[in-house]
Amino acid sequence: MPTTAAVHLVESGLAPLALPEAWTGRLPWPVRRHASGRAFLDAWQPGMDAAACLVCDLRLPTMTGLELQRRLAVRDDEAPPLLLLAGRDDAALGLEAMRAGAADVLLRPVDGERLRERVCRMVSHHLTRRRSRHRRRVMRERLARLTPREREVLAHVVDGDTSKAIAAKLGISPKTVELHRAHIMAKFEVGSLAALVRGWMLCETP
Repeated sequence: MPTTAAVHLVESGLAPLALPEAWTGRLPWPVRRHASGRAFLDAWQPGMDAAACLVCDLRLPTMTGLELQRRLAVRDDEAPPLLLLAGRDDAALGLEAMRAGAADVLLRPVDGERLRERVCRMVSHHLTRRRSRHRRRVMRERLARLTPREREVLAHVVDGDTSKAIAAKLGISPKTVELHRAHIMAKFEVGSLAALVRGWMLCETP
């Protein structure tokens, strides 16, 4: 998983998004500028940043913010959250964008500090979400290493059963259960029962 976050600006047809230029200098991440929605889509690769935020105008000349959002969502299920900038007459369209999945809509004139705060919040949220999804993927890969019998034992372990109780239910010896438990811990790469249960719970999370 990449380790660098970024903020992407689509500036097509605008004077640097008609934003206070100083706001980008107060961001803790690099800012990448794109001349159009198409230029952004050509440059974007799924998972290219550890976290990101996309800022663009709702009414881009060749591709609206709504269309850009839809195309990006189709290509990448971990697409960065989208912050759209709208005119006062576009409030209704902004609500439609929110219902379609935009993370936020700000009406012009835009305050630079408010914009910076929103962007920082969205990047942080995206980072948390991506880390959770990455962790879940890793745990599922580790779960896939288990044999059918180890999965049976794991199901009883997370239910809180003792090795003796598991042995009685599965018709095997407690020593064999302990061996299975050791293999499960090794395959999940965890050092405690609590960590094992947390890993299993991540696997079960949709």
